[in-house]
Amino acid sequence: MDLLGQATVLIAVFVLGATIGSISFKQLPSISDILRVSLVKFVLVPGSVFTLVYLLNFNISLPLVCTMLMIQASSPPATNLILIVKRYGGDTQTISAMMLIQYLIAIFAMPVWIAVWQNFN
Repeated sequence: MDLLGQATVLIAVFVLGATIGSISFKQLPSISDILRVSLVKFVLVPGSVFTLVYLLNFNISLPLVCTMLMIQASSPPATNLILIVKRYGGDTQTISAMMLIQYLIAIFAMPVWIAVWQNFN
């Protein structure tokens, strides 16, 4: 089990790299789709987690857990989304391009949310 667990991260990174590497920049998602997904993933989800953790005063008793929750809430989408689309059908090109864009946005969004959380803590 330990060997399988160690290989999981490597396989996920390999699949992500292979999928993102196959993106054609001729067909990107529309700006409105990018804004909607970004709003939900990088504003609504982290904002909801921030509000819930702060109002329930978990930051007093579990500060490290709260920081981890903020990191998870502001992280980019999971790589298994691409695998699900490939397996069950869907527009793999659009999903792959959207994930690449979301990873680029996460480079800026994660530090912002962590800094906001640290200032309120």
